[in-house]
Amino acid sequence: MSKPFKTLDEQISILKSRGLIVHDDESAKLSLLCNNYYNVINYYSKFFMIPGTDNYLHDVSFNEILSVYYFDKEIKSIFLKATIDIEKCLKSMIAYYFSESHPEDYSYLNVNNFDCSKITKTVNLISGISKTIAQKEREKNDNSVKHYLNHHFNVPLWVIMNYLSFGQVVQFYELMKQSDQTTKSNICFLRKEIFLFCINSILLENLRGFFLKQSTPEQLHVIRSVEH
Repeated sequence: MSKPFKTLDEQISILKSRGLIVHDDESAKLSLLCNNYYNVINYYSKFFMIPGTDNYLHDVSFNEILSVYYFDKEIKSIFLKATIDIEKCLKSMIAYYFSESHPEDYSYLNVNNFDCSKITKTVNLISGISKTIAQKEREKNDNSVKHYLNHHFNVPLWVIMNYLSFGQVVQFYELMKQSDQTTKSNICFLRKEIFLFCINSILLENLRGFFLKQSTPEQLHVIRSVEH
């Protein structure tokens, strides 16, 4: 059965008929208009409904559902920011330590600078990086690859790294020589314990900031007690 279009007034009426408390109709309608009924209600109502029915638990309000929606949205934003920060860190460190071991121009395009037991994967990786350089060189707009080609006749690894996907970066590390993987880079960030600590530190700091911003004075007291 198809789902017919419902106006904002009809959407609010449906929610009220199912026992949901709506304190401010106009505010609720604006929230549904900006965030979509499906995204807010269909995804998050399940936490507030009587099992096996379409009716809400006693005293549940629209604002409570909306709060869960915004909370989940904020959590996703925090994780996205953290993963971007981690990706930038990994790209920078891999570029630094690989270039330190192989300082010659275009060393990352030389198959001999990688694990010789994984030639096929290495050739595919190098081919992908070469295509990225060629693509950036053909672009009409200025970019860092074109700048380095025109002024320095070389594109350093720390420049082209910015245009590689995270999957390519992980594969780059996996294909590095064992001797390059177990030097300073291993000490600095590639040990599992340190890497996980960095991830958790970034996530927890962002989550702490979010909770402190959203919490009531009573909730703040609990959070600070847990911290201590």
